[in-house]
Amino acid sequence: MSSQAVAVVGRERELDSLERFLDAVSEHPAGLKLEGEVGIGKTTLWKRVVASARKRSYHVLVSRPVESETQLAFAALGDLLEDVPTEAMSGLPDPQRHALEVALLRREAEGPAPQPRAVALGLLGVLRSLAATRPVLLAVDDVQWLDPPSASALGFVARRLGEWPIGLLVARRREAGSALALTEPELLDDRFEQLAVGPLEVDDLERLLRDRADVQLSRPALVQLHGASGGNPFFALEIARSVAQRALPLTPGEPLPVSDNLRALVAKRLAALSPPARDVALVVAVLPRATVELVAAAAEGPDTTVGLGEAVDAGVVETDGERVRFAHPLLASVLYAGAAGTERRELHARVARILDDPEERAGHLALSAAGPDAALAAELDEAAQRARARGAPDAAATHWIEARRFTPANLAADARRRGIEAAECHFEAGETERARTQLEEIVAASPPGSDRARALNRLAWVRAFREGFHVGAELFEAALAEVGDDLRLQVETERGLAWSIHETGDVAAAEARAHHALELAEQLGETGVLASALADVAVHESVRGRGLAFATIERALSLESEVGWHPILSRPRWIDGMLLQWAGNLDESRVALETLRRDVLAQGDEHSLSHVLV
Repeated sequence: MSSQAVAVVGRERELDSLERFLDAVSEHPAGLKLEGEVGIGKTTLWKRVVASARKRSYHVLVSRPVESETQLAFAALGDLLEDVPTEAMSGLPDPQRHALEVALLRREAEGPAPQPRAVALGLLGVLRSLAATRPVLLAVDDVQWLDPPSASALGFVARRLGEWPIGLLVARRREAGSALALTEPELLDDRFEQLAVGPLEVDDLERLLRDRADVQLSRPALVQLHGASGGNPFFALEIARSVAQRALPLTPGEPLPVSDNLRALVAKRLAALSPPARDVALVVAVLPRATVELVAAAAEGPDTTVGLGEAVDAGVVETDGERVRFAHPLLASVLYAGAAGTERRELHARVARILDDPEERAGHLALSAAGPDAALAAELDEAAQRARARGAPDAAATHWIEARRFTPANLAADARRRGIEAAECHFEAGETERARTQLEEIVAASPPGSDRARALNRLAWVRAFREGFHVGAELFEAALAEVGDDLRLQVETERGLAWSIHETGDVAAAEARAHHALELAEQLGETGVLASALADVAVHESVRGRGLAFATIERALSLESEVGWHPILSRPRWIDGMLLQWAGNLDESRVALETLRRDVLAQGDEHSLSHVLV
């Protein structure tokens, strides 16, 4: 985006607020949310703030998400940090730098998935590093289309700006009766101002028509247009374009060519596009981060360049270097809504063929499919695994739900597995009710066996945390009855049952279950599972009164270095810290727990932090 001043007609009140906002950012955190109906001019004002901030030499981080990007994990975060060099992350703790680089696809995902909060902490650290040199502006247009992982990270940052000179500017479409979108960052601090963008005055509208559409109307016609458009600049310009295309000028008193609604008026303009221009525009409507090269690769026919030029001349799309985007998001939504179902599916299939990113490609393949498809389900499965490995469990859940939907009926076991994976990701993302509903549906629909046992196992944890460990114990018992010869699942279920029984007060039975889990873990021979089972036995033996099990926990600690970050309940270092405390070795316990606390904070593991602090 150019740093040149953006022309704004009228809006003196709004411009004053924007300059005061930028003044405030130079001294302390500040936030501004621009809100208004579609076409009212929010983006024009948003661009003005961005240009002014760049003129002041602020660090300016920009994202303009579009509707087609809402399912792309960390798409907006990638935009915001696109021009921030990797060196700016060098001062971050290793877990946060690793999480952020994995989320941004600057590093391959290896080992356990990073905590989503570690990504947010990494973002906050980068912003503070930048703010140490000069003020920072994060600017997000059309915030309602943020992808959920990026929105979560931004919401985290917005609540923790401290006293750093960091500004957050968002523009949001608000239609009658609309509520806050689920993906929007929470702006709860009283330093965040909300600026409603209202209609233009008649005189300002006259200037706009003259400058943007080269249309001049008589005063009565202008007043009539102002009333018909409600002072909405975009609506007024659409009407003015209809006037300009007439062979004869308007006669006094003649009704303006106004459709029943703005969408109908826009659809009429789009209908005038030639087939090549319309095809190019449709590609831009569904292609995330469209570029001239990608549009040419996905568009049909040899007239792509001509079609793009026509779409630009018609004011439907605009280019900024190699990037291509719609002049207004309403144009994209109206054009896409007007396409037939078969045309949309064929369009998404074309776009999928030119994309390299597995997550992007899988999303378009899903929109191109007409029914169950094993190959498509496998691609969506792969995309879900990739999203989860990047620390985006919410995006992974969406992919797995789609994978399950497209799994053919003869692959029921694959469908069950994908449903369980989706529920796990909902649980990781804090959507416990969605996880419970999904798992209960799978349990009810599954025949007895290991798949049903796995769903019962996961449901046991969800309901134990929500309703109490007595409920968890019942479900773990039910899972054990159907687990079969799946040794790993047997260990997981026995361990879950041991902790559930422990929490209900039966420490003798809990110890017995923990020992059985350890026997199975020895047979399985997986380092991580064995370390966790040993840690469980150490705490259950100690609680039972058999003496503090330091020998057992020492063995677990020797294996922990080979295991990645894992849940707190079975983490040997945490249990070692507790045993040291129970033994009265308070200095050693304090060192162990403070070291673990620092690691927990660096990892962004909120769930574990409360256990360590207790």
